[in-house]
Amino acid sequence: MEQRYIRLPRVQELYAPVSKPTIYRWIAEGRFPRPHKLPGGRAVAWLESEVVACLQGEAA
Repeated sequence: MEQRYIRLPRVQELYAPVSKPTIYRWIAEGRFPRPHKLPGGRAVAWLESEVVACLQGEAA
């Protein structure tokens, strides 16, 4: 199964209305999955499956 990555705007859509600082605070608290670095630069993205699991109440 192919892993699909999503960027911050899509993560925010799924968790609306949640701000960028809130998402990064949740990451620091261990309540949200960490983003993965994308090849070739500073960009990061989340595995969609991890974000959906978190949204459904499963562990980050």
